[in-house]
Amino acid sequence: MESKINILITGATGFVGAYLLHDLLADISVGKIYVLCRNIQQDNERQRLIDAYHKFSIDNLDVLVYTKNIRMIEGDITQPSLGINKVHYKELCKEVDVIYHVAARVNHIRSYEALKSANVDSLADIISMARIGKTKIVNFVSTLGSAAKKDTQGFYVEELPDRRPWHSDMGYLLSKWEAEKLLSCFQNEGGKTNLFRLGYISGHSKTGVSLFANNQFMLFIKSCIQLGYAPELARTINFTPIDYTIALMSQSKYRYQGGEVLNLFNYHGLISWEGIISWLNARGYNIKIIPFYEWQTKLLADNEENALYRFLPLYGSEGAHDKILRFGREIEKFRYKKVKEATELARHELPLLKYELLDRYLGYLQDQKFLPVPPGKLASF
Repeated sequence: MESKINILITGATGFVGAYLLHDLLADISVGKIYVLCRNIQQDNERQRLIDAYHKFSIDNLDVLVYTKNIRMIEGDITQPSLGINKVHYKELCKEVDVIYHVAARVNHIRSYEALKSANVDSLADIISMARIGKTKIVNFVSTLGSAAKKDTQGFYVEELPDRRPWHSDMGYLLSKWEAEKLLSCFQNEGGKTNLFRLGYISGHSKTGVSLFANNQFMLFIKSCIQLGYAPELARTINFTPIDYTIALMSQSKYRYQGGEVLNLFNYHGLISWEGIISWLNARGYNIKIIPFYEWQTKLLADNEENALYRFLPLYGSEGAHDKILRFGREIEKFRYKKVKEATELARHELPLLKYELLDRYLGYLQDQKFLPVPPGKLASF
C-alpha cells in the first residue's frame, strides 16, 4: 500500500488557502495536514479555519471539524523560522512531504521593505525547512504581476526568473519576484518546487461566492458605481474562478514532482474594462467612462465613504494611470501552455458565457449588500 502524503499549508484562513485545504481534505492520498496559523485558540484550535469556511461559504464543515488529519501549528510567517517552536519545527522537518506556501501580505501601497518579512523571508524559511529531514516539494503561490522573464516575442513565459534585474516601483510585485528568485535558486540546487502565478481570483463559478471586503478590484468597481464615472483604461481583465484555480493547484502531480511554473489565469474568461462597464450599465447602473485624470479629480473630491478612499495613495497619486496599467498587465502577454495542459487534466468546465459568470457574481455581491441594487431592478439573477 502506497504511503500517504503529509502536507504543510500556510494561509489556510485566506480565500485561496481555505479552498485549497477543502480540496486536500477530500483527497484520499493525503495523510496528515499541518496548518500553520497565528493566534490559535487553545480551547478550539480550529476556530479560525471554521470561521474561514463560514466566511467563504465552503461546504463540508463537518469534515473540517471532526477529521483527525489536521494538525494545527502555531506560527507567524513574519517571524524567524516562521515563528514555530523548536519541537514543532523538528516534527515538521521529519514528517512533511509537501509544503503549500500560500500565505502572504498582499498590499499594493506599502513598500518592499514593509512586505519583505512576510513575502520573501518566509519563503527563505520554508526552503530551509524543505532541506531538513524528508525531501520536500515546495509549492509556492505568487502573482502574474511578478513575471519577469520573456521569450523572443515578448511574452511572459511559464518559467522561474533568471538573474537579470527587474525593476518595479510596486513593493508587493517586487517582493513576489524576489521570492521567485529564491525558488529558482532552490531548484537549481536540486530542490523540487512548483510555482503558481495567480491572476485575478474571482468568485466561485457555481455559487458566486466572492472575496470583496478588502479586494482592490471589487472596491474599484464599487467606487465607479458610487461616482457614476469610470476611467478610461486600455486594460483587459481576466476572471479566474476560485474553484478553477484550486482544481489546478491541488492536482496530485504537484505533490510528487517539481519543475512546473503556471501562469494560472482563466485564458477563456477575458473581457475589456470597457466591456465590464457596459455590462454593469446593461444591468441597471449608470456609469460614464471619462479620461483617467478627470475621473481621478472626481475621486479625490469625494469623501471617505468612497470605496477607494484608503487606496488614494495609489489611485489618487501622480502617475496613477501608468501604475495601474503596469499592475494589471495585458493578460494577452502571458504564455499559458502549462495551464492549458493542467486544465485538460483537471477536466474542469468553465462557464461558457462570461456574462453568465459575471451575473452570478453580481447577484452574490448584491445579496451581500456590497453593491447596491439599481432602482427598478431585482436583486439576484
